[in-house]
Amino acid sequence: MKDSSLFYILKAFLKKQGLKTDFDELEFQLLSHPSYPSLHSVTGVLNHFGIENLALKVPINRDILGQLPKTFITLNKKDQFLVAIKEGGGVSTISTDRGRKKISVNKFLESWRGIVVVTEKEDEILKKAGNNKVHGIVYLITICIILGLFFFQGPTAFRAGHFLFSIIGFAISVLIVRHELGLNTRMLHKVCSANETTSCDAVLNSNGATILKWFKLSDASFVYFLGLVLSWNILLIFRINDLPIILLTVLALPITLYSIFYQIFVVKKWCPLCLGIVVVLWMQACTLIFFESSLSTLNVDSISIVLFLLGFWLAFSFWLFSKPLLVKQIELKKLSIAHNKFKRNYALFDALLAKSNKIQTGIPEIEGREIVLGNAYAPIELLMVTNPLCIYCKSAHHDLKELLRKNHDSFRILIRFNVSTKTEENLDYRVTCRLLELYSLEPQEMVFEALHEVYLDNTDLNMWLSKWGEVKDISFKYLLERQQQWCHSNGINFTPAVLINGREFPKEYERSDIAYFVEDLIEGTEIKEANPV
Repeated sequence: MKDSSLFYILKAFLKKQGLKTDFDELEFQLLSHPSYPSLHSVTGVLNHFGIENLALKVPINRDILGQLPKTFITLNKKDQFLVAIKEGGGVSTISTDRGRKKISVNKFLESWRGIVVVTEKEDEILKKAGNNKVHGIVYLITICIILGLFFFQGPTAFRAGHFLFSIIGFAISVLIVRHELGLNTRMLHKVCSANETTSCDAVLNSNGATILKWFKLSDASFVYFLGLVLSWNILLIFRINDLPIILLTVLALPITLYSIFYQIFVVKKWCPLCLGIVVVLWMQACTLIFFESSLSTLNVDSISIVLFLLGFWLAFSFWLFSKPLLVKQIELKKLSIAHNKFKRNYALFDALLAKSNKIQTGIPEIEGREIVLGNAYAPIELLMVTNPLCIYCKSAHHDLKELLRKNHDSFRILIRFNVSTKTEENLDYRVTCRLLELYSLEPQEMVFEALHEVYLDNTDLNMWLSKWGEVKDISFKYLLERQQQWCHSNGINFTPAVLINGREFPKEYERSDIAYFVEDLIEGTEIKEANPV
């Protein structure tokens, strides 16, 4: 994965603001933003999550700094993103390279560029991070079960010590695998690149770290310690002797010598994670001093060997099956980010939009009588042709609701119905006439509520009519006739149909993608109005 230092800054900022969200989604939206890494990508992602924000260039002085919110995102003169927190007469900064550091106001002003991103703090949860919490709970329960099974058997000091070091070794192995797959955390990156003599990449990607083309020392470490964890539980449950694990512990020591030799004389770099594995292997060997029985009294029987090998076979099979899936998932995420970044390129969207047919959306005979939601004076007109009986229109109206929720003042949304007026008993005719009547009589909020209820997944339109009533003014039939005539004249025979400023919405995009281009659409519309061709 590409560098995610800006994601770390944005994540730290949202946590300081007390704003909870799905950080996996946050990372995806940030990395796939067309202008990543930039200030525009930060504001774009905040807008995507519905967080009110403002990017400003302010004068650099104490008075202005004092007027800013307690916490904000900013840039220093090295163009590094920081989270700045005003506290205790100074300013604490959070950066990707130095972590958290408190400096004086004067020193902060010396390195400050005066560019800030501020938000309006909200107490609501933006998006539930349910998956992250569920995964954490599952991992915790799994660990508790494994530890519980082991210690329930009443292990000796040797067994307990060896088992706990196996857990530690497995944890380090997971970090090694994460590093190899590019799933680095900020702390892991610091550990692996602490100074000029340390480089996990140099060691793990060297020829000496490869056993087979498809199996590396990192894989062997993962399987080894997971196998030990499983084997210990199996051996204790079946009351088998410890000799297989003791022999394996001794046989593993020469590998530690090879690892140290290879890092010193071949790669000439240290891998802190690899050294952690070396330390664990030697600590496991040291636990042999707590072994109470004489080795001569232990017998190697077939049952012990079979059960011992079973634990390692389960570990090997698990990793053989899981690693390809994990690699594919990471590759898919990279591809998804690249695809989303390509799709969110406004130049491409605008080019496709410009190629579509230009349609005159106005109907002079009924001007001012059609349903208009949002800001009637907004620069962007979004026309939606719909029908209450259209199944596919339900998802379109859901997208419309989200668009209005996040960008109410940016769009003038015109609702136009493609409904037959030949049979006045039809549900779609009765519902649309009543909606038009409600629009002429009631506030926009009530009309929006009524419209939203029409397009709910399980709506019963007869029940809807019972709640909102039948149309009383038959003149609205004329509006529907003119709307349907407009649809036929412009070749719009299917619903839903969406037009942006009179141009058909590109088929290559999803309707929900409109939210990505709000700022660009506004800017583009204003430029075209100022410089008409």
